[in-house]
Amino acid sequence: MGSTFEQVWETYQREGIRYLAKELYLTSRCKSIAAAERYNRRYNHWRSGTDFNTNGISIFDEDWDNLIILDACRYDRFAKLHDFDGNLESRISRGSKTWEFIRANFRNEKRYDTVYLTDNPWYSKLADELKSELYHYELMEQDSFDGTVTHPKTATNAAIEYTTRFDDKRCIIHYYQPHEPYFTEDGAELHRMEATCPARLRHRGYTREDIVGAYESTLSLVLEELPRLLDHIKGKTVITADHGELLGDRMKPIPLKTYEHPEGVYVDELVCVPWFIVDYDDRKEIVESEEPAEIFTPDESEIEEQLQDLGYL
Repeated sequence: MGSTFEQVWETYQREGIRYLAKELYLTSRCKSIAAAERYNRRYNHWRSGTDFNTNGISIFDEDWDNLIILDACRYDRFAKLHDFDGNLESRISRGSKTWEFIRANFRNEKRYDTVYLTDNPWYSKLADELKSELYHYELMEQDSFDGTVTHPKTATNAAIEYTTRFDDKRCIIHYYQPHEPYFTEDGAELHRMEATCPARLRHRGYTREDIVGAYESTLSLVLEELPRLLDHIKGKTVITADHGELLGDRMKPIPLKTYEHPEGVYVDELVCVPWFIVDYDDRKEIVESEEPAEIFTPDESEIEEQLQDLGYL
């Protein structure tokens, strides 16, 4: 208690009463939103009776040879920005955050006909807990934003090589975009989200239009990269998302506005995801092996470090 008072007093002496009053207001607003996120998560998990969205689909029950996951891709923004040939449908995701999606789809799954290349390390973190086994799993090399994420161009290069190696398996390719940190449409690093609280973001000079623009430029960048991969891979390919994104939208049941994708909040902006079936001619001949190509042994320290760098821990 004394330490908090000392910090407030030092801030008052350094910045003055108006700055202090503004900071206290912003802190109060952000704490209210965080409390609403916790309540909404607990309420929705209580309603579902488990730790994921039971109204969502299992990706392994769906028909695909290649599944391209765009992290945090909203259905409405995908529909607005894509220009691929195929059929756009929608699905309901089992999670509003990646770890929910992973837990709900991979728990107790032994899939020796499936390989997974990803820029998101949550499967690495959870595979042992979930008793999940795939034929092969690989985490991409991160080369952007101080080594925390993979540039979409780098990810596509890796995906082309990966799908060549495993052309008789169901391939999951998981891009980190359009999740923040954000890029320009030309591929340059733009900025990271400094907060999820709308009041805090406004105070730091970001409008909702700024955030939406950054999100859409990042989505446009990764969509521009996908034709190179689609020209290369064969079989039935589906483009989807693990979850959507709040862009100043309201949560439920406590309807406060926020950004990003709080866990356990099952509004349409977060769980209604694109399910785009790319036009195709022939199917893959999928081979299920009797055992995995290698036993996956995650480097716990590296995974923890990357999750911390991404702001998850």
